[in-house]
Amino acid sequence: MESTCEHRLRSIDWSGYAAPFSARAAEGPLYLSRLADPDQRVALAASHELWTHLCHQHAYVAPAAVPALPFLLEVLDHAAADLAVQILDIVLGVALCTNVYRCADLPAWATELREELRQALPRIERFVGHQAKDADYFARRVLDDLAHPEDYPRWEGSRGDLAGPPVAKRSEHPSPL
Repeated sequence: MESTCEHRLRSIDWSGYAAPFSARAAEGPLYLSRLADPDQRVALAASHELWTHLCHQHAYVAPAAVPALPFLLEVLDHAAADLAVQILDIVLGVALCTNVYRCADLPAWATELREELRQALPRIERFVGHQAKDADYFARRVLDDLAHPEDYPRWEGSRGDLAGPPVAKRSEHPSPL
């Protein structure tokens, strides 16, 4: 029997949403479904694929993030610490890549996506002070970007090179302040 989540995922026409690697755009529902898998290894592998597809290296947010964000947030609500860290990393990428001070000329869908993320603040705030330091770190970064978007520099150059301090690498997060 198909779950409600799987039914909702199948009801979305994913072909209308581009991903950084457009040939993989249709794989989004598969990875979102696996994100909720009770096997943590499966869920963590799916989170990595979603990170790659939806907000590749925090340098690009894909239109597919629009229908994916509600599913990410639903899983975040019940995720174990390791998975929560990975989902918050994706959410940070969405926040950073929809920041008008970082990325000029955002399309309307990106502005709407950022507003949807603002509405999810209570879901993210609960990770501030989390015992998993990386969850705390990512939650604070998301909240900071949404509260003070002007503190981040604009993208420079045609490849999207960021002028300013580097963003933490996916596996190496600095300690929160």
